[in-house]
Amino acid sequence: MGAFLEFVMRGPVQAIVVAMMATAMPLMSWLGGAVVALITLSQGVTSGAKVFVCAMLPALYWWVSAGDPGAAWILILSMVLSEVLRRTVSWDKTLTIGAVWALIMGSLIPVLMPEFVAELVELTGKLYSKFNPEVITQLGDDFQSY
Repeated sequence: MGAFLEFVMRGPVQAIVVAMMATAMPLMSWLGGAVVALITLSQGVTSGAKVFVCAMLPALYWWVSAGDPGAAWILILSMVLSEVLRRTVSWDKTLTIGAVWALIMGSLIPVLMPEFVAELVELTGKLYSKFNPEVITQLGDDFQSY
């Protein structure tokens, strides 16, 4: 891990390339967010913003092409929380803001993206019916209400 961190911290080009590649790969956007947070914490919001903007390009591609805003939200939250931590030097405040963000986004997702939620429910139903079909029958109408 130390070699990876040294590589990312070597310069802005390395950080940008790693953040963009990680964000472009499915299920690896957390690594792009970690790079953004690392640069923001160590070098400030200006350097972090450069990496953030470049990493947002593949995240926005995922959002537009696949309808998955997860990578973009991870990058935004990583940027915001790392700047809060840098300014306040308080985990309490940082985690409180993260929890409030999660509550707000959890409340808004079904309203702003009903198709996305419906697709997740459908995929969950297929997964449960494949491994344990009794769960779907036990949930009955409650499962289909979404």
